[in-house]
Amino acid sequence: MSTRPVVVHLTTTDISLELLLGPQLRAFRDAGYDVIAMSAPGPFVAALEADGIRQEHADVTERIAELRVEVSAADGEFAGFELRPTQ
Repeated sequence: MSTRPVVVHLTTTDISLELLLGPQLRAFRDAGYDVIAMSAPGPFVAALEADGIRQEHADVTERIAELRVEVSAADGEFAGFELRPTQ
């Protein structure tokens, strides 16, 4: 596990990650963060991964409470993280 700070951004679609949040994700990466982008799979994933941004597939059509259970069960990888919706 990395000792660098981690930022995880979750959206419903990969186009949002690339076109709307891409500059922010790259700025976090450039500032030394481990950046994880989560969305449904799609054609914009390749651009994120080419820029060194880890992309995890997520079905975010589920309710946020169900997602919390999945994140907390993710083998300890997200231990100590707080899930905060930005809507």
